[in-house]
Amino acid sequence: MRLGGFFAPHRTSGVLRPALVKAAITATTVVVCCLLFGPKLGVFGLLGGLVTFWETDRPLWPRVRNSLLITALVVASLAFGVAIAPARWAFVPGAVLIVIVFSMLYSTFMLGRGPSPVLPIYAGVVGAYFGVDQQLGWQLVGLTAFAGLLTTVLLLVPFLVAPHGPEERATARARSAVRAYAELPDDAPATVAQLSRNAAYAAMNDALVTLRSAWPATRGVRHRALGDELFVAQRELVTAMFRRLGNDAPVRTSGPVGSLVLRQPSWRYLAAHALHPDSVQWYTTWRMALAAALGGVASLAVGIGYPYWGILTAVIVLNQWMDRRSALLRAAQRTVGTLLGVGVVFAVSALHPGPWASVAVVLICMTGMYLAFPLNYAWALVCITPMALVLVQAATGAGTVRITSDRFLDTLIGAAAALVVMWVSSLGFPRRLARTQSRRSERAVIAVEHANERGRQFEPDGQHARVALMYELTHHVAVIERAVIDDPKLADLRAPEMRLADRGYAALGRAWLAPAEDDGSGQREQP
Repeated sequence: MRLGGFFAPHRTSGVLRPALVKAAITATTVVVCCLLFGPKLGVFGLLGGLVTFWETDRPLWPRVRNSLLITALVVASLAFGVAIAPARWAFVPGAVLIVIVFSMLYSTFMLGRGPSPVLPIYAGVVGAYFGVDQQLGWQLVGLTAFAGLLTTVLLLVPFLVAPHGPEERATARARSAVRAYAELPDDAPATVAQLSRNAAYAAMNDALVTLRSAWPATRGVRHRALGDELFVAQRELVTAMFRRLGNDAPVRTSGPVGSLVLRQPSWRYLAAHALHPDSVQWYTTWRMALAAALGGVASLAVGIGYPYWGILTAVIVLNQWMDRRSALLRAAQRTVGTLLGVGVVFAVSALHPGPWASVAVVLICMTGMYLAFPLNYAWALVCITPMALVLVQAATGAGTVRITSDRFLDTLIGAAAALVVMWVSSLGFPRRLARTQSRRSERAVIAVEHANERGRQFEPDGQHARVALMYELTHHVAVIERAVIDDPKLADLRAPEMRLADRGYAALGRAWLAPAEDDGSGQREQP
């Protein structure tokens, strides 16, 4: 692996401006907390300010609900960590419990509304670390609650400038993805066309969910105009898909609201999906929990009293199902980035910064973290390490040598634990996950095909079947691709599973075929 590639930024457009907005909101939260509670305690408002990581470009009220929910989960996890802190034996099992609970909640119900479950897990583990001083621990719980609520309010500021910004951006992304698929040449490779179609359907579904969730702005003129744009784009998507399948049947120009996949599956459906022993949700969770336990025990064995960085490193490396090469790269980037960050800590400590200077260092590193995360993970760690360690020094007065050595050693142990668990768990499990998801998708396809045959695609049972199929297809493609990358011996699964995806998307699209008696006129309902 070349050093230049190791540190090279990803070519990701449109990420720096949102990152700066989030950084500005978090920085405002930290400054307000410092002014109210003093710089030594107030700087910990950063934990509540990081709720901005969970702002996933949703409309007004979903953003408020999401921010309040994440704030509550972070505070609850922090409080649990503080509560168990006096019992040192409970540190590792408590951390494992936190990992299991928040990983399953996130992967089952959040459906992409946030980057990962790491923030509430981090809060719980940090609570167990600082909770050794119970007074400080409970002060941090109250401060985090205040900071999270303040951040929720500040997240509303962008709506003063662009009240329909999230809906407009989601609609633009959907139209762009549909256009890219529709404009593919007829002789494009089948794999390219399938991936483009899958991306178009995912973008369209996200836009429809975003538009539907925009209440109470769902009756405004701008909302109706965006609904019209999505209706036209969805017709274009279905038309292009059937053209590639050799079916030139006319697509309806009007239809009931059920023709749009607007809703997510019920919580019962999501829970049943996740609790299956061969689900991706459970696979990811138990791997994280096992790595956290291994990293925590190993850190204790070498004499680190509260090995929270070892646990967090193990969790972060495995918080997504990725192939072995990608996990190795992430572990290496985290280790190297931490080492460079430790150097920054020594340089800062040599200047003997006062409380407000320490706050400035934290804010500068926090801004760098927001900007670096979407570009390069190693550079993000160069910013995260001094940000975190300066926080520790501000609260505990710990010496630089002690906290930096613990941090780096813990990182090595946690990364090693994650790689061991990742390597062992990659033997046989990708095939099991792929087979389970294939059976789920096939059952969902059959249910929609039966609804189409009976003409019930717009009835409640048909709509439920279509929502379930959209959910399963979204998971289907991702699971198959990850399984093949993780275990190249599964490459023979790709072709038949992509044919199953073709069949599923065709079943979804048949609801859009115009009935024989449809003359193309009529008015449709707005989404």
